[in-house]
Amino acid sequence: MDDRSPLGDYLQTHIDRHHRGSRTAFTNLALDPETGNRLVAQWVIDLIRGRVSRTPEQWRLRALAKAMGSSGDVGEETERYRHHLTAIRRLVAAHWLGLEHPPARTDASVAEFAVPPHLPEAERRLVIRWAEMMARDLDRS
Repeated sequence: MDDRSPLGDYLQTHIDRHHRGSRTAFTNLALDPETGNRLVAQWVIDLIRGRVSRTPEQWRLRALAKAMGSSGDVGEETERYRHHLTAIRRLVAAHWLGLEHPPARTDASVAEFAVPPHLPEAERRLVIRWAEMMARDLDRS
């Protein structure tokens, strides 16, 4: 029986959007930038299905973030890596530490909100644009 988690949903949504659902293609990019350790596809599958029973090691989280942040643009890749690593760590904390909600960021200038996990990318960008417009309007007041 699968026991999906927000982290599993987060990974699967990314894999579906950016790797045509291929967990193997995703795993081929999952290399920890600090240790050089590489994830295996079965571990990623087990994580998505909620079959990993203990908190993943930090190198595994970094490897996941590296695979999620991979893009053709090196400048964007570092920022995407950091974004995904933060999100992954928050989801891990919520799941394995039993927190009801992931810990909030400490940066007071950042607001986060959840969007449906299967929202198409174009609609996600629209939600982000709306939020940015609202923030600009509030800043002008």
